[in-house]
Amino acid sequence: MSRTPARFVRLLLAVGIVGCIYLVAVDAPPVAIVTVVLVVAVAVVQQLRLVAAVRNETVRAIEMEDPAGPDGMGDITEALRKRIELERLGAERLAADLRLSIEAAAMAVLIIETDGRIVASAGATADLVAPGPVQRVKNPQALELVDEVESTRRVVSDTIVMGLSGRSYQWVVSPLDSGDVGAVVTDVTELDRVQAMRRSFVTDASHELKTPIASIRAGAGALEMAIGKDDEKARHFARRMEEQAERLGRIVTDLLDLSRLESIPPELEPLALGVVVGSELDAVRMEAAEAGVGLSGDVDEVSILGVEADVGLAVGNLLRNAIRYTPSGGRVRLRCFDRDGRAVVEVEDTGVGIPTSDQELVFHRFHRVDAARSRDTGGTGLGLAIVRHIAGAHGGSVSVRSVVGQGSTFILDLGPVSTA
Repeated sequence: MSRTPARFVRLLLAVGIVGCIYLVAVDAPPVAIVTVVLVVAVAVVQQLRLVAAVRNETVRAIEMEDPAGPDGMGDITEALRKRIELERLGAERLAADLRLSIEAAAMAVLIIETDGRIVASAGATADLVAPGPVQRVKNPQALELVDEVESTRRVVSDTIVMGLSGRSYQWVVSPLDSGDVGAVVTDVTELDRVQAMRRSFVTDASHELKTPIASIRAGAGALEMAIGKDDEKARHFARRMEEQAERLGRIVTDLLDLSRLESIPPELEPLALGVVVGSELDAVRMEAAEAGVGLSGDVDEVSILGVEADVGLAVGNLLRNAIRYTPSGGRVRLRCFDRDGRAVVEVEDTGVGIPTSDQELVFHRFHRVDAARSRDTGGTGLGLAIVRHIAGAHGGSVSVRSVVGQGSTFILDLGPVSTA
């Protein structure tokens, strides 16, 4: 077998198992672990196939020839030549299969000599190696890993930010029998981003849940002391506890909705958008009247492919937000129409408005322009994040135009108009 494919086999067998163990240790997604296992499996299967083919061909060649005959030596030489040729072709197939598997797995496999020169590579990106006729590892941290493996002959790993793009790569470096060093390099930028978002989400959710829980606990203590001594105070504390319990319930409901939207793909069906929008308008009329806010709607008959409950949730969130942040005497207007083949719902208010610096951030979880006002009005900080997820699931988007002190207009695009 030629030197490079043989090295690939040794590399994947030595590093693949270590890579799997490491991915399990860092709680990587199952697909990442399966990918590494598949790459190793390809190497093993191809090697077994090659060995079996060489053995069978050699046995057949020797059985057909008679070394004792006058041409015996020539026949043996020819059999050996065929065996070498077969091995060469098998090695080339193996190398091609390995390269395709590695490239499909969005990773890089490198064989590195002691001076940092790359002897062989598959799937490597521009971030990993320096340009030039001789490829070398160019990142100082990666070179330190190579040096450590060469001196200790032990497997090491680390995450390194590389290249102008600033992407994160997980390096798993191990010694090879040849004295060189093998490295499996995986782009973990997206994984790191998701994990950071998950940690941030848990922290923010915990903080939001603590507030109503603390208020309920304090109210319960105050209520206990006021009972039988000051009935008016007791009623006040009871109302506060009820309000905080309702707020806690809204946060939990929104968290569950957001989790569902992020984890379960929607099943889109033909949907009369005008009917859904009209229903949501009717549902908030009492709330608008109690807040002293005028409410109107201009709804066209538009059909889409969508999920009725989710679309209703998105439109309802936009309407309630508009009412919540519009002072008494203001107005909220909804429009539903076909804009160049796209189903659009616009909710316009004459409320407090949103500063330019916050207009993109309002669609993030728990972001509030005015935290104190949001809590006073009962907002959870999740409504617009839910709207964004619903819009994206329907092939659309949500955006806002706003001027502080003059009001806001939220534009919900729910994807192409359906003719079915």
